Amino acid sequence: TNKDALFKWLQSIDDPSLAFPIISVAALDYDYSVDLSDGVIKELDIQNVESILVMNITSIPQDNPRGTTINLLAPLIFNLDNQKAGQIVLTGSGYDISHPMFKKD
Repeated sequence: TNKDALFKWLQSIDDPSLAFPIISVAALDYDYSVDLSDGVIKELDIQNVESILVMNITSIPQDNPRGTTINLLAPLIFNLDNQKAGQIVLTGSGYDISHPMFKKD
């Protein structure tokens, strides 16, 4: 696999046929920020802000890759120190579950 690839795959261990394409929005030119609640920080046992990886699930239409959308409302939060992760909903953020990745021509 290419470590520098824009898209990664989040794959189920229990059901390998279940996989989601994910992306780090930090690699894109978006104005996007994620505020973690104290509950999330405690649940994922986050000790070090540098150990947080934020990824977002994408939806890529097979017949139109330029129609790819990104779920900005519910990012995946990974704690790289202890391999804990969770999906949070950014309530009241105004973010969308299907934000277009590409500008319309």
